[in-house]
Parts: sequence; structure tokens; C-alpha cells
Amino acid sequence: MTLTRARNNPMTLKSEFYALRMKEQKSIDEFARKLSGISSRFSTSGTDLDDTVLVKKLLDCVPDRYFSIVAGIE
Repeated sequence: MTLTRARNNPMTLKSEFYALRMKEQKSIDEFARKLSGISSRFSTSGTDLDDTVLVKKLLDCVPDRYFSIVAGIE
């Protein structure tokens, strides 16, 4: 199995997705790009991530300094 196929394995992608956390010093745009990249890899593997799952992940992983914004969105 090649490295690319292993990285695009649905089980590998799921574990990578659920382990993904936003670092305090990173911007929301950078984190959103990472989520988008994982979503693209899911699509390539033949599995789609629902938009609500992606949005929930984004809102759940943002640092505490964005809490008031997240609370307003939810």
C-alpha cells in the first residue's frame, strides 16, 4: 500500500479528523484550511463529510478567546 493510499484510507482519515485540534497561536483560517484539506481527502477516498460535521468540528476546536463568537453562532 502506498503512502498516499494509506493517508486516504477512511479509517486513517477519521482518526486524523477526530484528533485534529486548533493550536492557540493558529488562525481560524489556517484551521479551516486543514479541515478543508481533510474533507477533500475524504471525497477522494469516496466518503463525504457532512457540512454540519465540519462546522461542529470548527466551533468545538477554536480556542477559548473565541468563546463569545462561538456562543453567538450556536
